[in-house]
Amino acid sequence: MKWYESIAFKSIVFVVVSAFALIAVVSYSVYTAAKDEIAANVEHKLILEGEYITSDFLKRGSSNPSKVQYVKLLKELAAKIDGYAFIEDGEGRLILASSPSIQRNWPKLHKDIRRFDKPHPYKHFIKFERFVFPKDPFFDGKKSYGIIYDLDSKQGYRLGMAVAYDKAFAPVKNILYKILSAITMAIVLLSLISYFVLKKQIVQPLRDISAQLHTTDEFEIESLTPVKTEQKGEIGELVEALNKRTRIVKELTKEIEDTQKEIVFTMGAIGESRSKETGNHVKRVAEYSRILALGIGMSEKEADLLKEASPMHDIGKVAIPDSILNKPGRLSPKEREIMDRHTTLGYEMLKHSKRELLQAAAIVAYEHHEKWDGSGYPRGLAGEEIHIYGRITAVADVFDALGSDRVYKKAWADERIFELFKEESGRHFDPRLVDVFFENLDALLAVRKEFADI
Repeated sequence: MKWYESIAFKSIVFVVVSAFALIAVVSYSVYTAAKDEIAANVEHKLILEGEYITSDFLKRGSSNPSKVQYVKLLKELAAKIDGYAFIEDGEGRLILASSPSIQRNWPKLHKDIRRFDKPHPYKHFIKFERFVFPKDPFFDGKKSYGIIYDLDSKQGYRLGMAVAYDKAFAPVKNILYKILSAITMAIVLLSLISYFVLKKQIVQPLRDISAQLHTTDEFEIESLTPVKTEQKGEIGELVEALNKRTRIVKELTKEIEDTQKEIVFTMGAIGESRSKETGNHVKRVAEYSRILALGIGMSEKEADLLKEASPMHDIGKVAIPDSILNKPGRLSPKEREIMDRHTTLGYEMLKHSKRELLQAAAIVAYEHHEKWDGSGYPRGLAGEEIHIYGRITAVADVFDALGSDRVYKKAWADERIFELFKEESGRHFDPRLVDVFFENLDALLAVRKEFADI
C-alpha cells in the first residue's frame, strides 16, 4: 500500500481541508467585521479633520468659496489625512482641489468614481457618501477610499476627501495575517498530533492485522505475535478477534505439522522395518542430520526441517521385493539395479506434494546415494550439484549403517568407520561435512547411545 492510500494520510487531508474551509469562513467574517470597523474609523477621522472647513464655510453664510479662502485650507487638510481633498458643486463640477493632479484628472475621477447610494449619518447631522476610485491617478493608479458630504444644502457645494485604500485598511490585513498565521500553525500542529495518534492507535494495528491476514507460510504463521493496541472501541474488538483467530490458527497449524511429522516418521520406520531394521535407525539418522546441519551453518529452522525429512530417505524400499530387500548375501547385478531404484521410487512418491516437509523428504530420498565424486546414483551428480540435504543425509545414513548389524553384515568397529570416512572425504562425502562429522563426533556418539537398538 502506498503512503497516500493510508487511513492516516486520508484522515489528515480531511482534517486539513475541513480546517482550511473553516479558516476561510472565519477569516471572511473577521475580515468583513474588521473592514467595517476600520472603515468607520477612517470615515470618523476624515469628518473630524474636515469639520473646520465645514465650520468656516457655514460662518461665511454659504458664500461661493474662492481660491483665496479655501485652497490653503484644502492643502492643509490633505496633508493631515495623507491624501487629497476637493470641493465640487451640485452639478459635479470641480470648484477647488488640494492638488493640480486632481484638477487635471477630474473628468476621469468624476466619471469612474463609485459612490454608495445610501448616505450614512454621522453625529445625527452630517450625512455622507462613501466612494471608491479603483485606479486613482493621485495614488499612482492604486485604489482610493473616501467620503463626500454637503457643505451647503442650498448652493449644493460638497466637500470630498480621499486616502489610499491599502494604507487605510492595512490594519485589516495585519489582523487577518496574524489570524491566518496562528490558525495555520495550529492546524499543522494538530495535523502532526493527529497523524501520530492515528498511526499508533489505528494505522499500526490495522497494518498488523493486514500482515497477519496475508500470512500463509507455515514458518511465518509460527512467528505470528498478538497485535497490540490501546484502543477499546471497534479497533480493540477487531484486534481481540484477530488475536483469538491467530491463536487458533497457530494451534491448528502446530497440530497439523506435528501430525505431518509423525506420519513422515512412521512411514520412514515402515520402510526400514521391511528391511529388518529397527525404527531407531531413522531416529538416529534424523538426529545425526540435525547435528551436521547445524555444524555446517544451517539455521535452527532448516536443521529441524531436515531432521523431520531425513527419516523418509529409504521410503522407496516399500516397493522393493522382500527377496531382494532382505537377501543375506551379495546382490546380483540385476538385483542391485532393482534395489537402486528405491531412490527414484521414493522421489516419485513425494515430489508432487507442495508441503515444505515432503518436498525436503523428496530431495533426501532422491539424492542420499549420490557421491561427491559423481560415482553415486541415480543421476551421478557431483559436488555442489548434490543438494545439501542429500549430502548430509548420506553421511548420517552411512555412519549409522556401518555401526549397526544388518542381515548381510555385522556392525563395524568405530575406528574402522572413522578410517573409512577419512578415506571417502572428497570421494563419497563432502569434505566439509567430514570435517563437521569429526568436530561433532561426541554429540553423534551420544545420540547413537541414546537410541541404541535393543
